[in-house]
Amino acid sequence: MKLPPPSAPSKSLRDTPRRQTGYPHYRLLPVQTEAGRFHCLLFYVSAADYLIIEPKIKRHLAVRKLAEFLKTATYPVYETVYGASL
Repeated sequence: MKLPPPSAPSKSLRDTPRRQTGYPHYRLLPVQTEAGRFHCLLFYVSAADYLIIEPKIKRHLAVRKLAEFLKTATYPVYETVYGASL
């Protein structure tokens, strides 16, 4: 799976202006599947270093998991949306 560069988030679930383009942050990316209903949840430490938290997860479960993470690790969350007009 090829991941797009993390430099330009298209939609923010949690907006933190002071670190909007900074690191570290969480990122939710859609996974290319036939149904198109899965996402990949990542944690970017820097532009080159990231951890894959969940390789294939439904969006509502990812949001629930992020809500738990944000209780103790309050980093910005970005979601990439393909084919949507913002």
